[in-house]
Amino acid sequence: MRLTGFSVRNFKSIGNTPAVVRLAPVTLLFGPNGAGKSSLLHALHYAREIVEHANLDADVTRTGGSLDLGGFANFVHARDLDRDVVLTFDIDLEDDGLPDTGSVNDVAVMGFEIGHDEIASLDEATNARVTLTISWSHMVGIPYVARTAVAIDGEPFAALEASAEMRSVEFVDLNEFHPVFRSRLAVEPDDLGAGERFASLIYRSMTQDGELVRRAPVHRSRVGALPFLDRNLGLDQDFSSLEEMRGAMASDPAETVRMVSERLAINAYASRAMIGALRALRDALAALVHVGPLRALPPRGYLAQRTLDAGRWHSGLAAWDRLHHDDGTLVPVVDDWLSDRLHSGFGVRIVEERRVPVGSAVDDALRTPSLYYDDELDSAGTVLYGRPVERRIALTDTGNYLEVTPHDIGVGISQLLPVIVAALAPENRLVAIEQPELHIHPRLQTQLGDMFVAAIGAPEAGAADIAPAGGNGRTLLIETHSEHLLLRLLRRIRHTDASDLAPGEPLVTPALVAVHYAEPGLNGMEIRELRISRDGDFLDDWPGGFFDERGDELFK
Repeated sequence: MRLTGFSVRNFKSIGNTPAVVRLAPVTLLFGPNGAGKSSLLHALHYAREIVEHANLDADVTRTGGSLDLGGFANFVHARDLDRDVVLTFDIDLEDDGLPDTGSVNDVAVMGFEIGHDEIASLDEATNARVTLTISWSHMVGIPYVARTAVAIDGEPFAALEASAEMRSVEFVDLNEFHPVFRSRLAVEPDDLGAGERFASLIYRSMTQDGELVRRAPVHRSRVGALPFLDRNLGLDQDFSSLEEMRGAMASDPAETVRMVSERLAINAYASRAMIGALRALRDALAALVHVGPLRALPPRGYLAQRTLDAGRWHSGLAAWDRLHHDDGTLVPVVDDWLSDRLHSGFGVRIVEERRVPVGSAVDDALRTPSLYYDDELDSAGTVLYGRPVERRIALTDTGNYLEVTPHDIGVGISQLLPVIVAALAPENRLVAIEQPELHIHPRLQTQLGDMFVAAIGAPEAGAADIAPAGGNGRTLLIETHSEHLLLRLLRRIRHTDASDLAPGEPLVTPALVAVHYAEPGLNGMEIRELRISRDGDFLDDWPGGFFDERGDELFK
């Protein structure tokens, strides 16, 4: 599951005009300080709190490190509790289709079972959109999910809506003409289309005086219109009691079995569509790693945390933890970039040691072996090799091969290393990085562009096996002020178009890069995408004053 875009409305500095971000494998956010770029990143953390923990009044998030949102009353735009925070996410389902909630394959009530083959399959769905509307309940005094809307393959499917007092949730706005309803689940052919036939099944029991009722009560809800993600919706259909069902069975068993079977399948199908889309969003956001703008220096004698904690990425310390626990696959890659490709002057490696206490029998035997017999030396060796192996991260000055600590090399490299580790760690699928260029030389800033396109799996010129144009599925969302970083990416696009790349240089097309510019507006942050041409130039003009300083200083 991969996010391909999101939009945010009425959250922090973003007002009623939605801030829309298309996510390419490398997505750059530019804009002046205070424009609200960080609000976009914070919205991702808030959405994760919602779908994973139903935490609508979030302050400190589990993955944002020291990020403190301050609660709904603080982060709703203008602190206006009459506004709704609206978060929309587009998810690429790749080849997996919508996640199966289990309700499709395992539905049984009173022995009436509905199998997967008896309902329309959602396995072939390629994308989903989830829109969460979070409102403040003045009746209860807490935020709640007022509406959850789902679209599948680009068309609206249905929604859940909750009442302001959170006493009821309803299944609404079913799009009976959605293509996914062209299924094996249908009544006998008649004058209705396939979608209308499916809708007639869903609402067969919801007619009053011959008119279709467009709302079905939902009996299983977590918080407002946010359902549980491990069970079906429990749509309320015809038989409200066991006694009523038994009575119907006595009068017309065959018809009752058919109606019950249809309704069980409908509940399972609607549940998989709605809950499956939310599970896809949860899984996509679960991959979020956020490296903050100020990376902490590990102290001398740093001891890595035993359990990897996603919240420590924000301070950068998770990068050192990740290297410490590496199985030997990531450290060589980071070292290659840090020392050989970025030419930072430093490398990184893992050192494994066994410590011997000074003055111990083992220490004496090793220092003065002539005083000991062979069997005593063997015994000392046995004791030594019985001691635990301790690991530590060693930085090396490649100019004189001296081992150094992060405190010995200046702040620039220590700020850079967490960026490299976060971008290259294979398990990190959605990586947000603030100001990766912080404290590093312009030459290193330009070369970061190559590191980022390598991290998303861009193919290299002359490679025997060319990677897919879409890369490896990793997404980098980078908030930056660096013109040098941007210029390197544009150069690679230009050289790719002109087939002017040296062996080993990355093949980069405009499809792999998105550039967004954010600026303050009268009603909150405004953001727009600046399109890139095939030959590495911008099709849209940059806002006046941004990146114009060079010309002003040279020619005025």
